[in-house]
Amino acid sequence: MADGCASVVDPFPWANMSALVSDMIHGVLARAVAEDNYLSFTDEELRLPIQSGRLGDQYKAMLEDPACATLVIGLTLEAAIKESVGATTYTRIAGQIPVVINPRFGTWNAEDLTVDGSGSLSKADK
Repeated sequence: MADGCASVVDPFPWANMSALVSDMIHGVLARAVAEDNYLSFTDEELRLPIQSGRLGDQYKAMLEDPACATLVIGLTLEAAIKESVGATTYTRIAGQIPVVINPRFGTWNAEDLTVDGSGSLSKADK
């Protein structure tokens, strides 16, 4: 999904593949946090503000592309959960969920919920 969606949204809003992969993980984490905390948001509910354009033309275009729809719904879910429980609480809960990513993208930083490092397999990340 990352490669397909990157071609739709390039160059905005992601400056690099690591940021795109981070956002993909955010969507997965948001679903896990919602499920673990009995927060219920349907995809239909999450699609409404995107389809209306309220979240911007970029999100609307992403929703219309099958390669990006899951990503943009996940990001919208993350925002809804942060609004419900607070950003600090969300980050604390999501940071406790184990994440394993392909080393070509870098390493997962559970404190900041980001992908860090170069992702290069030929040199060590700092």
